[in-house]
Amino acid sequence: MEKSLVKLEETWKDIVFEFSKHKNTDVNLIKLSEENFEMLEENQVAVTAMFSSRYLSTFEDRCVYW
Repeated sequence: MEKSLVKLEETWKDIVFEFSKHKNTDVNLIKLSEENFEMLEENQVAVTAMFSSRYLSTFEDRCVYW
């Protein structure tokens, strides 16, 4: 779990999120490239799986963060 969490931190520290206004409103939308969006989905699955681990208590704060 620790290696996976370190990998998440390394992967996402350099990702730049782009924001754009939604039509004529003040609502901001987040834009991600297709590649980054797929990586986000994969990482969400990995973090969700961590919550079923018996070692969760050791890394719970970091898992909840992600």
